[in-house]
This record gives sequence, structure tokens and C-alpha cells, in this order.
Amino acid sequence: MIIDLCSGIGRWPTTEPQISIDIDPKTKPTILGSITDIPLREGLKPRLLHASPPCTYFSFARARKYGWHVQPIADSLRLVAACFDAIQHLRP
Repeated sequence: MIIDLCSGIGRWPTTEPQISIDIDPKTKPTILGSITDIPLREGLKPRLLHASPPCTYFSFARARKYGWHVQPIADSLRLVAACFDAIQHLRP
């Protein structure tokens, strides 16, 4: 089993069972929601775990154009922390 956190539009090219988690319904995730809000079930034993939290607000190009905004950066860092928590919890 592969678990893909913050999956966006990416998919693993495999026939192995996959669980994808994302907040955007257009990406058609298995679970629609934020990794910060979804409790991960005990006993899952994924072979692989992929996490790609959004990095939009860490971009210097964006900061030059729009300036730095603390709240979106803080929200993005919460997603990164939740991904690390998931890795520690699931132990892929």
C-alpha cells in the first residue's frame, strides 16, 4: 500500500493499492480533507508514504511579487509538521 499525503494531481504509476489525501476535490483524492484534520487509522502498514505539502508560500519569487505574509507560511508549516507526524505514526 502507498499513502500519498497532500497528493495534488500526482499518482504513483503502480497497480499497488493507494490512498491519496488532499483538500482539492478536483484532484479526486481517495480521502478529501487536510492531513492536519484527518486522524490516521491504527494498524496501517504502508510500504511507501509520499508527502508533498504545498510550497507556494516559501517561494522567493512569490515574496518579491506579493511580499511575505506570515499566516499562509504558518499554515504551510503546519502541513509540513502534520506530514512528519504521519510519517512517525505510520512508520512506512
